[in-house]
Amino acid sequence: MKAAGGYNEDRKKLELVSTPGTRGGDEGNIDIAPDAGTDKPPDIPPCFFVHGYASTPAHSCILRARLRGEGLVVRTARLPWMAMGDIARSAEVVAEQVEEMKRDLGVERVNLIGHSLGGVIIRYYLQKMEGWRDLKRVVYLATPFHGSYLAYLTPLTKAGRQLHPGSDFITCMEREGSRCRKPRCLSIYSMLDYITIPHTTCHLDCAYNQKVWLPAGHLGLLLSKRAVEWTTDFLQGKLNGAMEPMTGRDGRDIAC
Repeated sequence: MKAAGGYNEDRKKLELVSTPGTRGGDEGNIDIAPDAGTDKPPDIPPCFFVHGYASTPAHSCILRARLRGEGLVVRTARLPWMAMGDIARSAEVVAEQVEEMKRDLGVERVNLIGHSLGGVIIRYYLQKMEGWRDLKRVVYLATPFHGSYLAYLTPLTKAGRQLHPGSDFITCMEREGSRCRKPRCLSIYSMLDYITIPHTTCHLDCAYNQKVWLPAGHLGLLLSKRAVEWTTDFLQGKLNGAMEPMTGRDGRDIAC
């Protein structure tokens, strides 16, 4: 892992804001034991990556290779229609493949990582399909939780229509709210991202929200070494100084 001192430069380039969630199930009481039997560091469950709109697993190959270089086990979703179909159906596929990974690796909990629409799919899985029961932690990269105005350019696909700000899908997700009691989520997004418009669409009220001022836009986060460092540290339950939440949390240890 990277030494803590390696974050000195990064601290000047990002802003972190966190607010507590307003609703909750009982997932805050789950005691997650270290996993065994896989080639990963102790205490870090395997990771399941979900790609974004009109993407394939190839788009995230560099990110996943770097995560594996940090000692993490990573699998990626295989979504129909390149994730351009119904988001609910994509979430069902994610649920099936997460269960498959858990059986193959002999684990009970997983970490989730989603980029762009992949994060919306993950949130639907967690929120609407009881996916939080399988969750250790989740990292969202450039995820438009509240829709994106750019989605109006994709009216011919169902996922594109669902991502319209104020759509029935977005309204339903926002009405229910988050079920997280503890800070299990990190949302990383770039202020130079011209796909997720406006940038506030990437802010999630139950998560640590990391606003990044880097020369990295929407796809750039998949190539960012810093994003890999922040992700791996968060999945270990660590926060660097710049990730200290402003409100609602005491201390730096986010281990659930």
